[in-house]
Amino acid sequence: MKKGIMKILEITPHSLKAVASQEWQGKRMIVLAESIDLEQKSDETLVKDVKQLLHIKRRGHNDILVLSRKDAIFLRLSLPSSKPEEMRKMLELQFLQHIPYDPADVVFDFHILKERLDGYVDVLVVVLLKERVLEHIMVLQKAGLYVNNVIVSSFGLLETFYRHLQRKNIDSVDPVILLYVDQNSSEICFCQTNHLLYSRYLSYGWEDLDSDNEDIFLNQVGASIKMYNQQKFGPGLKSIWTICLKEKYPRIGTLMLNIASLPIHWIPYGEDADEDYLSSLANDYQAKNSSLATLHGLALAEQNNIEHVNLLPNEISQQRRDRVWHAEVIKCGVFILLMFFLFIGSLVIQRSEKKEKLDAVSDQVKQIRPLVDRLNEKKDFINLIEDYQGRKVFLPDVYLSLTEVIEEDVFIKSLQLRKEKTMELEGYALVDAEVNRIQKQLSRLPYFKDIHLKLSRKRRISRREVVYFNIELQLKSKEEQDEEKLENP
Repeated sequence: MKKGIMKILEITPHSLKAVASQEWQGKRMIVLAESIDLEQKSDETLVKDVKQLLHIKRRGHNDILVLSRKDAIFLRLSLPSSKPEEMRKMLELQFLQHIPYDPADVVFDFHILKERLDGYVDVLVVVLLKERVLEHIMVLQKAGLYVNNVIVSSFGLLETFYRHLQRKNIDSVDPVILLYVDQNSSEICFCQTNHLLYSRYLSYGWEDLDSDNEDIFLNQVGASIKMYNQQKFGPGLKSIWTICLKEKYPRIGTLMLNIASLPIHWIPYGEDADEDYLSSLANDYQAKNSSLATLHGLALAEQNNIEHVNLLPNEISQQRRDRVWHAEVIKCGVFILLMFFLFIGSLVIQRSEKKEKLDAVSDQVKQIRPLVDRLNEKKDFINLIEDYQGRKVFLPDVYLSLTEVIEEDVFIKSLQLRKEKTMELEGYALVDAEVNRIQKQLSRLPYFKDIHLKLSRKRRISRREVVYFNIELQLKSKEEQDEEKLENP
């Protein structure tokens, strides 16, 4: 079921009609039914009237524009393909001989009626002048309506007829005549189940049907039925269904019998107002029901029962797609920003929870930084020493070996390289035994020939007693290391 408010507007030569429906207690209900007289109305005035009529507060997404059958060209054609893209190209070529407009100046759509045994496909093609469609859409857009579908009134009548059959549990597949008599015009449709086979616009309504015009109106109806039979638009017609207020034109049933000799059925439009409309609108809607018959079925349709054609111009469709794309891009951007802020927030929370650990790490970094600075200052000196040694001692190996023998509980304060081929190691240990262990570990390394504990004494740091030590290391030359390897392979 469609959600939200759906607005359907019909533009006829004389008026603009509007119906809005909304989901109400589990089903769709009419919430607005109005019409505006279009005579001597400028576009600016019409925009203002439409806004007031529909009480537009925000742009919708389900708005339907219904145009008069008078503005449309209907074609019954047969095509040797059932692929939509190929069919469209074929139709554009055939328009040159079937319509009085350049194919670039029209919008069209079609739906398939029947696939024949010889491989051809019978289609109903609906054509509208693009300029006229865009003119109506632009006016409604200024009023805040987001037109998403453009159809012809014949399909609206078929939706109303189909809804009536469903509500009355009438299961019929016979082709029928649907005659709609409005105030200033009429329309005759030939349909079968959910297919529109053909339709015609009639220039007389019940207000015009006096003794002088009645014969002309009936001749138009008779000529339409005759054309249907001669052109073989469908199987034989079985009945006539009329949509017209009996009090406005009570003789319609008798006159139609004289023309077609077919059973006549009335669609009692508006008799179920309590079920379809809010009670506050029921009486008002019944007073307008005949003139709003085109919109009734569309407004209350819970699903697409009828194979409509959508005559929305490609320019408008592209605007809709671009707008949807931009909206999706904005959504993605907002989502990315949201995830970024959530990530930053989580980092802040983690930092807050681990503040003590981070402070401890910061203190260690501050203690190590002077050592790093001194090492950087002595970079050139180290290069000189390595050159002096004839590159016989590879100092990085010495530093790496020291990291392997120093225990985790021992803190190295400084490691200095002196000119006398000695290194001085300063640091702190928890107990004297760890200082002795460091000496033993250093004596096992192949890089030192003499290890001398210059100083070892206890100190108190941060209320804790530790042992300060200073060890002097005499470096072996490369030759001395090689000789030792020969003696102790």
